Amino acid sequence: MTAILSSQLHLLEHQHAIAIARFQRGAVVLDGSLAWQNELIEQFAARFPIGSAFQLGGEPYGFLETIPSKQGKCLLGREVNLLVVTLTQDFDANSFNAALGALVGGGVLLLLCNDTKFHPWLERHLSLLPKLNQASHQLVNDQSYWQPHPDYLENNDIYAEQNSAIDAIERVLTGRRKRPLVITADRGRGKSSALGLAAARIARSRCCRILITAPSKAAVQPVFDFSQVDQDSLSCIEFISPDELISAMPNCDLLFVDEAAAIPVPLLKTIVAHYHRLVISSTVHGYEGCGRGFSLKFLPWLQAERKGMKLHHMQQPIRWAQNDALETWCAGAFLLQAELTPIAHQIALEPFESSRWSFSRVVTQEDGINEPVLSEAFALLVNAHYQTSPNDLMLLLTSKTMSLYTMNYDGQIVGSVLVNREGELSSEVVERVQLGQARPPGNLAAVELANHLALSEPATQRCGRVMRIAVHPLLQSTGIGSEMLRRLKHQLSAQLDYLATSFGVTEELFGFWQNSEFAPLKLGSTKDKASGTYSLTLAVSTSDNSQEWLALAKQQFSRNLISQLRTVNQDIHPMLAWMLFSTSIAKESGAIPSKLVTLYIRGGNSLVSSRSDLFEFITSLAKFSIDIDSPIVTAVVLQEWTWEQVVEQFSLVGRKQAEAQFRGELSLLMERLQCKLA
Repeated sequence: MTAILSSQLHLLEHQHAIAIARFQRGAVVLDGSLAWQNELIEQFAARFPIGSAFQLGGEPYGFLETIPSKQGKCLLGREVNLLVVTLTQDFDANSFNAALGALVGGGVLLLLCNDTKFHPWLERHLSLLPKLNQASHQLVNDQSYWQPHPDYLENNDIYAEQNSAIDAIERVLTGRRKRPLVITADRGRGKSSALGLAAARIARSRCCRILITAPSKAAVQPVFDFSQVDQDSLSCIEFISPDELISAMPNCDLLFVDEAAAIPVPLLKTIVAHYHRLVISSTVHGYEGCGRGFSLKFLPWLQAERKGMKLHHMQQPIRWAQNDALETWCAGAFLLQAELTPIAHQIALEPFESSRWSFSRVVTQEDGINEPVLSEAFALLVNAHYQTSPNDLMLLLTSKTMSLYTMNYDGQIVGSVLVNREGELSSEVVERVQLGQARPPGNLAAVELANHLALSEPATQRCGRVMRIAVHPLLQSTGIGSEMLRRLKHQLSAQLDYLATSFGVTEELFGFWQNSEFAPLKLGSTKDKASGTYSLTLAVSTSDNSQEWLALAKQQFSRNLISQLRTVNQDIHPMLAWMLFSTSIAKESGAIPSKLVTLYIRGGNSLVSSRSDLFEFITSLAKFSIDIDSPIVTAVVLQEWTWEQVVEQFSLVGRKQAEAQFRGELSLLMERLQCKLA
């Protein structure tokens, strides 16, 4: 070993010693040739126990266990002391952050850049880490990286908060009913392991069935890893998706709802109403949940609804010390703890015509990004959409098709809109799309519309897909979202032919987009397992070029919807079904109700013989803009629910009561129609 290599190895060992002493995680960027990196890492890795040193991405060294660059999640549940990461142009920020979650206090991260040029944002943050150059005898930035010194003592009980959480979970099962426990924590605080350890303790002491629900099974795998319920045990812990839980409402002794901030609040309320022994847990920082919506909307409701509820917040990390240097660096580099702008609850907003409002694009693809602005804008997206991930930030920074816009009030960011430029595909590519032979990435709305509507224009024209739109939780329902869309249409009218969007549809969301003149064009046929909703694609014209095909697309949607509501989308909520149906019907003169309908309402003939006439009747209501506020009428006529389904869904005694109520509500609608015709 050369003298300089020996000196450099000593520098790495010194960083390792500091990490051990502080129970933090060290990090060093190695800048030099592959041969030099290989030799230095081989010497350094020999200091670590077998099975504790890993490599994420890059050419395998042979002396490290190698994980593919995009599979960092494979390391979750492992204890990693040395992690070597090769950074390339296709850097996967999700995988990288997942892998870092396995690196324990006292461990070291080695980053290999190999002259790769990154976005200025990432370059700047990498420059803040300790760096070792091939020709250097000293580290750069090591002093600033390790400041300030943490308040860490060896005798600190890092498991105290976790043990308290386990005790609290057990009391939910053994204590009084209707006293749910809410556990909140930042990443790496042992929340999931606490659930698993509590399940294991409960299973050893009694026979019980524990269910756990979360946006995905992968998200709660650590719970199962730590529960380790014996196969011969009479107790069990099972995963169930949120939509299956809501539809089946299976019996259990205890229900865990993990990553609850990523589950829609209406679903959480339904769960609380049905299950009386309940543990709700959620990450409140990072990308696992939409934090603020959960904190500002759901928790106050739960505290009012369940007076005996308990709240347990886990602040102490268990895999590393408080104020961990690497955790602090990641929070800045990937905006993991981006905070919303503080806003007074009773803020008085002036009309949108006021000069106090402004709408502008955030500069993201150049050097000199305004970090506070980007952080505030991105915080809104993170808190509003649980799907937002570290890769979304990297994509926003590097994509040439993606743009972020903000709405400001007196200089404060109160709304964000993320837009992706799509379309302008060649006719040859569009033909392959329509034949199912191609799906060009980055063209979700344009490709879906061209494929499912058999129209080429959506893919050949210029589309702007609204990927995310978010308003500060304290200012929602004040018109800010609609005003942002209005200004977006105006600002992009010369650059685009139409705007589109796609999301899991609910009555509230559909009403919002409908008010902004977005028309539904494609209703999905399968439910999202986390939200229990069907996807809906909508669009609005921004130029004359798109008006003709949009008119055809609306007609196609109207024809398809009638069939879909009776088949693949039959279980959609009747009020949402009516909203979609009435929107798709052209507002014109309707037909006079047939005698068959009139007689059926009065108790004559049968539903079977009146079905087609009843459908014409509610179509007339839609044409006259008469809203059906009766879910039973929509369910029976539009969705063709059976009487058994109606009885179960609306908690009625039996078919006789159901049909009597159905006829009564039809009679009220008939009176409203006759008033229109008079």
